[in-house]
Amino acid sequence: MNHIAEKNLVLLPSVLPAMDGSFVQVVESKATEQPKRLALYTWLVGEDLDGNENRERFIQLGELIAKLHEATYGLRIPEHLSPKKWDKVFYYNGESAIYKNAEYEPILSSEYHEVMDAIIPLLNEGLASYYQKNAEQLQLIHADLNPWNVRVSGDRLSVLDFEEALLGLPIHDIAIALYYYAYEDDFDFEEVKGLFLQGYEQVRPLPPFTDFDLDLFMTARRVSFLNYILTVSEDPGEYIKMSIPRVKDFIKKYDLKLL
Repeated sequence: MNHIAEKNLVLLPSVLPAMDGSFVQVVESKATEQPKRLALYTWLVGEDLDGNENRERFIQLGELIAKLHEATYGLRIPEHLSPKKWDKVFYYNGESAIYKNAEYEPILSSEYHEVMDAIIPLLNEGLASYYQKNAEQLQLIHADLNPWNVRVSGDRLSVLDFEEALLGLPIHDIAIALYYYAYEDDFDFEEVKGLFLQGYEQVRPLPPFTDFDLDLFMTARRVSFLNYILTVSEDPGEYIKMSIPRVKDFIKKYDLKLL
């Protein structure tokens, strides 16, 4: 974040140091089983992009993400750091396919299991291949550019919440930003995508990708959520009901013959 701020391309919060000068503190609490690593940031004035979208905002969003990529392009990562990589669906350390656990059997249908079992190997192979083919182009990216992590203030956009930052490719951030508009009734996805890419190209050239690449990354995010939601929601049924058909849409669109 300090490196991005030095480039003066993107408005983002500053990390405030503790009294000992460190930026991250380990805090123990009776409310959590494990100690938490905490950082304190300055406040960003504005409202969420969510609910404030329009044609100009989508162009600005493309510009914003391109500026983030421009700021971290070529940044040398210290050898003692090992950023996460999105080279498989469940990319967190220790993360697994918990949907297979017996405790979830009563709430998950055979269709859910069939779709997840079929799509995850394909997604894992696809995600890994991007890292293998583009090893020299990897850079630090935000990795969670949802419309609640982008702030609107007047005619400016700013970005916050770098907790998910990882070593990846610009297409990762592009796919995540567009993911939230792919099935929204209030938006024409092709128009949103066109405006976003127009804004991105005003700052830097678009990375090479196909519609399949974009859809693969968006589907990988959805499948990750289909697993993750089981741990964070007492009633995941609505999200599952909505999302499984969308994964099947991807399979059908590209005639993947997985089901």
